[in-house]
Amino acid sequence: MKKALLLSTAMILALAMTVTAADKPSFDFDLSGYFKLDGSYDQNMTSHGNFSLWTQPANEDDEQFNMTANHSRFVMKATGEGYADADVAGHLEFDFYGGVTGASVPDNKPMLLLRQAFFTVKKGNLQLKAGQSWDMVAPLNAPMLNYGYLLASGNIGYRRPQVSLSYIGQAGENTAVTIGGGLARPMSDDLALSLTLAADGTDDGTDAGIPSVQGLFEVNHKPQQGAKIRAGVSGLYGQMKAEANDQSEEETYNSWAFAGHLKLDVTPKFGLLGEAYVGSNLHTYFGGVANLNTVDGTDTQGGFLAMWAKPHQKVKLVAGAGLDKADEDALADGNRSNNQTIYGNVQYQLVEQVTLGLEVSQNETEYKNASSSDNLRVQSAFMLNF
Repeated sequence: MKKALLLSTAMILALAMTVTAADKPSFDFDLSGYFKLDGSYDQNMTSHGNFSLWTQPANEDDEQFNMTANHSRFVMKATGEGYADADVAGHLEFDFYGGVTGASVPDNKPMLLLRQAFFTVKKGNLQLKAGQSWDMVAPLNAPMLNYGYLLASGNIGYRRPQVSLSYIGQAGENTAVTIGGGLARPMSDDLALSLTLAADGTDDGTDAGIPSVQGLFEVNHKPQQGAKIRAGVSGLYGQMKAEANDQSEEETYNSWAFAGHLKLDVTPKFGLLGEAYVGSNLHTYFGGVANLNTVDGTDTQGGFLAMWAKPHQKVKLVAGAGLDKADEDALADGNRSNNQTIYGNVQYQLVEQVTLGLEVSQNETEYKNASSSDNLRVQSAFMLNF
């Protein structure tokens, strides 16, 4: 009798523990990404070598060859299981371009770069997002093999710490609408107020004491089977404050942008996408040809357009162009005033999940009151997706 009672009690406790464990939310983890080797030839010296944003000034026939695995990327996604009334997920992503600004970092000893680290909680039509992720403004990126994807050449937007709240609802059977807004870490330069007043050594965005604001309105529509339309507008506004090192003087200035974007998948085998924007003081968003911000404001405008086609299940073709133009009146002599790029690439699936790519691009960078520079770039890519 005692044995039966003990056995029954043990079974009940085990069942209770099982139910408790089942009721407690857990996470399912998924690892994805790719290994990538880039090899590139440049007719002239570019901004970064392993990838290119603009062509360096006053160089002609300064040939360069680079090869790197830094673009290899790893993504870990956490999907919540067992939440009764919410969808919970996390996203962690990194590559190896962390030492891109460090001249002392050898090319064969790269450093980790945190690209994204955020989580989302979705309840009904509302979604909370917190962490480091892509800007809400200008959410598209040009499909390139080059790691720069037309930044400083018509494409703005980057990644930064932020928190946002979005409404994601249906406006019909085949139409979804997203309305979102958020607060992001303000990032700018450390500007000096004059030649005699040194800067205080702190980012002017941090000195402002308030976050920047971003917003997005977007419509996703599926007019017919295989076709998709994604269109929207977005914007940002941030206040910065330049301070003298002795705090004797300070001056506030603004960073802002308004952008429109469109992505159209006409069929599963053909599509196009693009963005256009206007704004001011967009250095940390890679606008204004990535010139430093100014207290008076560096106005800028630009955009990009790209088309893709899949003539065969193993072949993808892409062609695109981008242009970024800064207001010369706000620039000092020798600064980049205009940057334009045209490119095309072909990607071929060698075997399942292994892709070979070749990209040719032509870049021309203009400098205020100085000679322009141009560059022909040929880049190969070898990728294993997982």
